[in-house]
Amino acid sequence: ETIVTDTGVSRGEAKDTAQQVWSICHVVTKNDPVTTGQPEAPPTGIEYVLVETLLSLILQASSDSFLRPLYLSRVLLELVRSQPAVMPQALAIGVSNLFQFYLPTLVPSARDNFSRWFAFHLTNTDYQWPKAYWDHWASYVVASQNSRGDFVRYSLEVVAENLSSMETMVTTCLPPGCVLVNNIRQSSVNDAQREDFLLSLEKDTKERVWDRNEDPDLIVDYITGDEVSEALASISDKSALAWCRTRAIIRSLMQHVEKHIEVEEKQISSTVAGEKDGSNMEAENNPSSTSSEDVLAVTTDAILRYQSLIIASLKKDLENTGVKVENGEDNELRRGCACLLENMAFVAQNSRIFMEGCLTCLLDNDVVNTSSVIIWLLDQGKVLRVGHWWDYAILSFRVELNKVIQSSDVNMVVDREGDAMEGGASETMPPVKSINDFAAPLFRLATEKVLIRLSDIGERHHKGLSPIEVDLIEGLKLFVMTATVMVLEALTETEEHSTKMKTKMAMKYITEYSGPILAGICREHTPATKGINSLISIFEAMH
Repeated sequence: ETIVTDTGVSRGEAKDTAQQVWSICHVVTKNDPVTTGQPEAPPTGIEYVLVETLLSLILQASSDSFLRPLYLSRVLLELVRSQPAVMPQALAIGVSNLFQFYLPTLVPSARDNFSRWFAFHLTNTDYQWPKAYWDHWASYVVASQNSRGDFVRYSLEVVAENLSSMETMVTTCLPPGCVLVNNIRQSSVNDAQREDFLLSLEKDTKERVWDRNEDPDLIVDYITGDEVSEALASISDKSALAWCRTRAIIRSLMQHVEKHIEVEEKQISSTVAGEKDGSNMEAENNPSSTSSEDVLAVTTDAILRYQSLIIASLKKDLENTGVKVENGEDNELRRGCACLLENMAFVAQNSRIFMEGCLTCLLDNDVVNTSSVIIWLLDQGKVLRVGHWWDYAILSFRVELNKVIQSSDVNMVVDREGDAMEGGASETMPPVKSINDFAAPLFRLATEKVLIRLSDIGERHHKGLSPIEVDLIEGLKLFVMTATVMVLEALTETEEHSTKMKTKMAMKYITEYSGPILAGICREHTPATKGINSLISIFEAMH
């Protein structure tokens, strides 16, 4: 990693590291042009070794690794820049082989690292990549879910996050005539089948929130009042009434995100059709697309201001479900929060930036919790629409774990002679019970939801696990491992008024949701499938 010393000297620069890596060639050729004064010998194939080694390190790396993915990506980029005669060709061949022969065998985390590296490389090389490769990859993107198509889609998503205009994606990032431009943004789902009054309710709420800037209490009185209730009661299709107020509110609050995505879709379609002037004019006339407005900040501010409105809508919709308070209000309310999150994702069209920002805001303000997030991501009977579902589960776990730690007033008091402590006579430890009461149900809930999804898939894929099964299994493994690390860090970190607990002792406190316990939950689930057996093996390896 690059560091700056106390004297201001920079060490570990990616460019210097790339030069050191390339010096390996001189060992093979026995010809160092610096010392011998002779011209550099032609390539001997060592460039392919360097590409394979660096890509393998990038794919296996994580944010906690000694060599982080970003630094390794910079080193590979500097090698390509410093050796233009051999490295670009070797890199293109290496990526092609990795894509064609090995990508289906990669776990989702390695595939995501590959996508992020590729997006980084494109961004820093002026999007230079052979058109033939794009044309070949396009067939996997338009096909049903597969690992190669997921790699290309996620790469384009990461590239798009660093662009100020989607027009650049069409004109610069992708080659002319590339069919992948149609997969940058998903088309909005038609709302024609929704009841007229529900559309009218959403439109009226948008006007009250954005045009009139009404006080939240006034909108609460309106949305929970007799006028709306009587109008909803007259609707014949009762299935359309499930959490209807909640859906109308969250879609109204996400209006600027919706307009922003509509502008991006129009930029893409107009640019593809060659109508660049019309696209630019339209973007300038739409306030949601101007650079002076932070769409995410405006949306999260609205969620914060109308927090009471969201909660009131959830409670009113809960009354209409007919569930009694003493018989599972919390469980049914979590389903309402999951419906809220589903509609948030519908508007954001799975844009990672908008979804993470809005989800964090909802979690911080106690509108939703991690349980409702897991139900939203893994609900039975629904298509697994949210890509990288484990990232959102981990995000929600981290946010709520921090809140649990901050809100715990009572710490455990242990004696100095106990092997949990590293000093002090009578010391305090982190709030173990509060953390376990928070974490254990979530580990069980996520495991049970994945088991149900795996059972629904069954044994239809005889040659191996399907892409959905791999995402479910590997996603749960990542969630469990990452959440466990967060819990251990919370228990072992040293604060001003607490003493560090040894990791060995901390492991004893979390045995109720350890790998063997989760494996036991999997064994109890019937019928056992190939995917469930794989999950059992993974959990048994976690000690």
